[in-house]
Amino acid sequence: MKPAIDRLLFNSRRRYADASGSLPLATDKFVMGMETLRLAPPGTRKVSTLLNLAAENLVKGGEKHLFTPMYFFLARKPLGTVAGAANA
Repeated sequence: MKPAIDRLLFNSRRRYADASGSLPLATDKFVMGMETLRLAPPGTRKVSTLLNLAAENLVKGGEKHLFTPMYFFLARKPLGTVAGAANA
């Protein structure tokens, strides 16, 4: 029996190619060719398919207003320690 991720990717690959046109299918074939020629490591096609599936579902979620804009900030650790902070 195939692992669950393989079943999901196989079913989604066929459905996604039908629903979204030829771009994901072309990407899939390109990545498969790169794997065959050993220009890309094994498993790259699975990752590519999973990312295409995620993109499709993110668009669907956005169309249904399920997602809100994300807030991102970058925090940096101070280079030195503040006097007295090390003792606390």
